[in-house]
Amino acid sequence: MRKLIFAAALGVLIAATPALAQTDTRAAYNAAFQEMLNKPTDPATVVRFAQRAEQAGDLKGAIAAYERLLLGDPDQPRVNAELAVLYFKLGLPETAKIYADAVLASPRAAPATREQARQLLADANTQLVRSKFSGDFVLGLQYSSNANSGASGLVLSNGSPVVPSPNVSSSPDWGVIGGGLLHHRYDLQTSDHAAIESDIAFYGTRQFAVSTANVFIVDLKSGPRFDLLADSVDGLTARPFFTGRYVSQHDLPTYWAYGTGVDFGKEISPSTRVTATVLGRRRDFQNNADAPTNDQSSGTEIYGVAGLESQVNSWLTLRAGGSALHYVASVASQSYQEYGGGVTAVAAFTDPIGLNGEQWTVTLGGNVAFAAYDAPDPTVDPSTTRTQRDLVGSLVLTVPLRDSLALVSQATYTDRAASIVNYAYNAATVMTGVSWHF
Repeated sequence: MRKLIFAAALGVLIAATPALAQTDTRAAYNAAFQEMLNKPTDPATVVRFAQRAEQAGDLKGAIAAYERLLLGDPDQPRVNAELAVLYFKLGLPETAKIYADAVLASPRAAPATREQARQLLADANTQLVRSKFSGDFVLGLQYSSNANSGASGLVLSNGSPVVPSPNVSSSPDWGVIGGGLLHHRYDLQTSDHAAIESDIAFYGTRQFAVSTANVFIVDLKSGPRFDLLADSVDGLTARPFFTGRYVSQHDLPTYWAYGTGVDFGKEISPSTRVTATVLGRRRDFQNNADAPTNDQSSGTEIYGVAGLESQVNSWLTLRAGGSALHYVASVASQSYQEYGGGVTAVAAFTDPIGLNGEQWTVTLGGNVAFAAYDAPDPTVDPSTTRTQRDLVGSLVLTVPLRDSLALVSQATYTDRAASIVNYAYNAATVMTGVSWHF
């Protein structure tokens, strides 16, 4: 009878985890820890501490607490289920499977607990596949009020105002766009959870009239990701990588780029993550019919970016980030520094028109960037050094259709202010298309 009462009380305690405000989480964790020190053999106290530890991001502390409960009675389905969840969050699917199997083997497991264990087993088996591909692709039709990002009115040439050619002047147009990201992960099955991660991203546009705005970009990034300082810091990963890029415009080669860098990631809490990337890269510009002196822009860049993502609640995710770039070209007029930052909000809501009952999302983003060049360009304006400011706002609506397909609609507005009129422009772009995720 005592075991039955204990199991019932334990189930209620685990299922009834209170929702604490983020500012109170650490205080509640500390209080629960002190309470457990005073009553280390009281199951309800141990469960409360385990819950607070998980909320505070101390997954190993929560695991130790739950495992203490199993010492007297290993057949506790709710405790085993909680341990399976925690080990899965830690990136240990093999251990998670052991506890999920214990749930399914127990005659005391409730139907809901059994279903949770079956789902955990399926997720763990998927994660245990050593070689795994995933990807996102989009194809759409877009209209831009300024497809070639051209200037309006007169431009400068050798310091004098001139009438721009059609290729330079602002031109609206329709076009087809396509893009995607193919990700591959190969698990090395080491104690530091190392895996080789490779990404190939591409983006291209084909304009109906303004062919000079045809763009194609391919990015490659590959390197091993692993736990860093695992003995002292939880949830910190590093990924040294090689990167390569190819860019063409107007169906002509523009530049190749290649370099190395490192990604960092850190789980601050179960709902918050920070990331950072630093890289050094060489750009080799190619002379072509549109730009016979393009190679003067060849040079080396150092780039850094940091970001924060937090799931505020079940329907809202916020992201913020900043970046800095220093580019040194073969001529000073093409060398520059750029700094920027932005914020993004992703809101999910229930299908408002009864289309299929799926969760729709709206993404609202805003970015700003400032650039300053090292010297004037004598072919444009020998007396003015170029500076510019970019403001970009975007709104995206994603409507799931079926399986992995979704309808995507996007509106973007770009405003560039520059000290030289040749580079100042604004553009409004709308796009609708279909995305596929696997």
